[in-house]
Amino acid sequence: MVRNKMITIEADAIKIKQRPLGSPGKEFQKENDFFIFSLKSNIQLNMVKFLSRNDSSLGIQRKHKEERDRQIGNFIASEHPFFPNTIIVNIPLEFRDNFYKNGILKFEINENSAYVIDGQHRLKAFASKYSQGVELSMVVAAYFGLELPTI
Repeated sequence: MVRNKMITIEADAIKIKQRPLGSPGKEFQKENDFFIFSLKSNIQLNMVKFLSRNDSSLGIQRKHKEERDRQIGNFIASEHPFFPNTIIVNIPLEFRDNFYKNGILKFEINENSAYVIDGQHRLKAFASKYSQGVELSMVVAAYFGLELPTI
């Protein structure tokens, strides 16, 4: 069996506790807390996989349009690219082990293990064939261990 390459992520991060008022106990939705951090586009591309609604009934993203990747890639390769938009990912729970301490998020993840929940075209546009090799740091919102039907 061939194992995917491991990627080490270490970043300053903010933990967001997003729990409704009147939550029944401290554990309610604890798994759905998420983290916001910055990560280079090439690292994101290596750690994620994409699942469209056309690929599976559990698909998350709309149908992929390569023309959209090309358009965004042209912007990335332009003189003044910027991306304040967040890429939202779901990271399997197995990679969440003693990973957040004193504002630092640190974990190892297998290549192609996290699912993109939102931002497939923005992220795919960083492929060299569209972006001419330009890399940028991007804002990431990462959930750990969401069930695909939840997304």
